[in-house]
Order: sequence, then structure tokens, then C-alpha cells
Amino acid sequence: MILTERLRNLRKGKFSIEELASLLDVHYNTVSKWENGTQAPRRKHVAELAKLFGTSVAYLTGETDNPEPRPDEMEPPQKFGSRGVLVYQTASGERFEAPPTDKGIEYIEKMRVQVLRAQAKG
Repeated sequence: MILTERLRNLRKGKFSIEELASLLDVHYNTVSKWENGTQAPRRKHVAELAKLFGTSVAYLTGETDNPEPRPDEMEPPQKFGSRGVLVYQTASGERFEAPPTDKGIEYIEKMRVQVLRAQAKG
């Protein structure tokens, strides 16, 4: 079961089962069942997992061994006006900006994960 192995490997070191379950709004036993292969995630959850881990649905499901997200599954970076900065804005209106560089993308991703973790705990 490719999905179970890939999900387990991607999750470890980033999220606990409980944190991932909270981010996906499912019970932690559900994530455990996905990782053990006793239950398959719904399509919407596979898509959410791919987005959360920065990979593609095709990689998670074993259609490809390339973990890079496919262009049709990637969200375009948001740009703000003529300043050309990357912007991540939370539902509560908190805003993070960074230059459109590799370090800027890393910063935005780091902030996104922190916000998701805070939401999961809160």
C-alpha cells in the first residue's frame, strides 16, 4: 500500500497523528487507519494531504514516484500589487509577506504551518 507508507513518511517529523487529524478535521483514529491501511482516505482528504505536504495526489497514490507537486495541483503564489511580494493571509486577517525568493517561500510555508498548528490546538 503505497499511500500508507508515503503518508506515514511525510507526516513523521512534521505532525503527530493528532495534529494531522485536527488539521483535516477527522478523528485521530481515522489517520491511524489510513497509515495502517485498514481504511482509505476520501478523495478530498487525499487532496488536502497533498496540499499540506507540498506534493501531488499522484505521488500519494503511487501514480508517480516524483514527489514534486504537479502544476495543475499547485496554488499560484499570491502577489500583492506592484510590490511583487508573496502574501499569506489567514482567515482572521493576519498577513505575512516575503520576497518571491526561495527563502521567502520557505518563510511563508513556515508561517502557514505554524498557523495551521495553532488552529489545530486552539
